[in-house]
Amino acid sequence: MLALFLVLGHAPFCADARAQAQSTDKAKTQDQAGTKQNAPAGQKQPPAPSEKQIEKVMHAVFNVGVGQGMTVFLRNGDTLHGTLAEIREDDFNLTEVDRRQTFTVRYDEVKEIRKGFGGINLFTGQRTNPSRARSIARFSVLAFVLALPIIIVAVSKD
Repeated sequence: MLALFLVLGHAPFCADARAQAQSTDKAKTQDQAGTKQNAPAGQKQPPAPSEKQIEKVMHAVFNVGVGQGMTVFLRNGDTLHGTLAEIREDDFNLTEVDRRQTFTVRYDEVKEIRKGFGGINLFTGQRTNPSRARSIARFSVLAFVLALPIIIVAVSKD
């Protein structure tokens, strides 16, 4: 009875181990063939960046300059806010402000770079990345609100 319990109790672990071994064997054969594994269902793999895109990112990093704050948008969807610590040929080091760690980021992992950190959301404590269109809209509304009293005073004097 004990032997039956041990055999049945460990059967799922053996099946998992066999499934993992099969998946690693499949991955090895695909790697040897030079093909990439398919992305999980519902997720699409980001396209590989072109040389032009990589040069654009490198140029943006050089324009920010060492010791300056910047926001890095990665291809996997993550965002890093920090100070540029070092620039190298294939990558750069970014000292993240919120996590207080230094990250090495390759140019081909970067989607976009913006100068500055962005503001902090008081409710969530996370940094925000307002789009340029939103910033332009805010500036336009502010300019209109400031110009409106001047226009009213100028019209009322006539």
